Amino acid sequence: QQISDCVFLFLQYSTMRLDVFSIAYLKLQELVSCYVKEQLSKIDSGMSQLTAESLFQLYLSMKDFYNMKDFVCSRDTPLALTGFHLWFKEAIPLWLQKTYTIALERTQRAIQVDQLTPLGELNKHSTSIVDLSTCYAQMVKTWQQL
Repeated sequence: QQISDCVFLFLQYSTMRLDVFSIAYLKLQELVSCYVKEQLSKIDSGMSQLTAESLFQLYLSMKDFYNMKDFVCSRDTPLALTGFHLWFKEAIPLWLQKTYTIALERTQRAIQVDQLTPLGELNKHSTSIVDLSTCYAQMVKTWQQL
């Protein structure tokens, strides 16, 4: 019964030429915007690293959600999510510090365990270079996500 109701509603919306996605997205982005702003305002300025890490995942989700705007019919007014990245300005230095700390630890560890011998006759690099290139690739990925 529920499926037939959904099909009926879909046919109704199609017949009336309503863009259901745009309508739902616009309403949902307003609700999400209000809720996230309210929750972020409750976090005091002395944010912990653990809180900042959790907020990074929220930031990535918000970014994905915001990018869905490309599928919405054009509109004249800005979205409630426009400028959402500014809501996370207190966490950004902590995210960058975490990235720096991880890179520094991995660099030190790679150098400590390196035998300073090439990996093979054709490969002139030692193991620390392989470890460091992986570390820097992760840093680039984090930067691109921001």
